[in-house]
Amino acid sequence: MKSFSTPPIAFSFAKIDPETGILQKVVVAQVGKVKSYFEQIDATTLAQIATLGNAKEAGIKARFGHPNMCSSSFGTYIGRFKNFQVEGDKVFGDLHLDDVCKDSPTGNLFDYIVKMAKNNPDMFGASIAF
Repeated sequence: MKSFSTPPIAFSFAKIDPETGILQKVVVAQVGKVKSYFEQIDATTLAQIATLGNAKEAGIKARFGHPNMCSSSFGTYIGRFKNFQVEGDKVFGDLHLDDVCKDSPTGNLFDYIVKMAKNNPDMFGASIAF
């Protein structure tokens, strides 16, 4: 099975609730060429992402970074994406940070993510892995 991910997308959101850790309307995918592959994300793909994302009542897992041969994904869980919606050439989801990421093996990712999103949203990126 082929696996690929979207190119990094500049992080954007509509609203941050630092108490609950909910970042509303985070861009998770947008129309365009998929990084390092010939496939394209189009309007159909966006609709499918929203439909499949919303089909999971508990939400879709969100991690801090991508695992690779040199790093594990264990300890990188930060929460779940919920409430997927397509608007124009993007699909958005609400990122619900989990309290467990306040005490991750690498520190308090909850506060780090909230602070980074508030202070430096242009330095954030989101990527969906199919």
